[in-house]
Amino acid sequence: MIPFAKIKNVMAKIATDLSLTIIRADQKGNAPAFPYCSYKILRFINEAQHQDILEVTANGHNADKNYYYRSSAFISVSVISDDIDEIITNATSILNWFRTVAAREYCKTQEMTPLLLDTNITDRTLWLDSFYQYRYGFDFRLDYTGEYTDSIEAIETIEITPYPDNIEGETITVEE
Repeated sequence: MIPFAKIKNVMAKIATDLSLTIIRADQKGNAPAFPYCSYKILRFINEAQHQDILEVTANGHNADKNYYYRSSAFISVSVISDDIDEIITNATSILNWFRTVAAREYCKTQEMTPLLLDTNITDRTLWLDSFYQYRYGFDFRLDYTGEYTDSIEAIETIEITPYPDNIEGETITVEE
């Protein structure tokens, strides 16, 4: 699974680069002043065909087992305001941020690759009791390749005890 801190870092980078307030949609607290952007992680997917790809490397007398896995996070972004023109401008800015080389390079530092699932900005306006909350947004995916390492310690002593035909023999010890 993608570490949440890495997703949060990408969203913070967008906020800084575009001078926008970005919050997680399902966090507690009061909404900030308009305009602002919210994001929600819709689902995480661990791709089974990429799970536990193993690489073993020598490390002196020991060895390291590196496991690689791939995960994806599907994220929905909405810009919220009382001015539809401002919403569409900010949503377009976020969409275009993902198209820049700088954005891709930043995502690379977070070990992720962004993928725009749909380049259309859609109306997500809600009716809240007595008024409309105007929001427009789009969805994207972040692909992540994770790695973890296990160490294998060197075998220092091998003890072989033969038992041919169920007859006990003498113990042979092979030292390094």
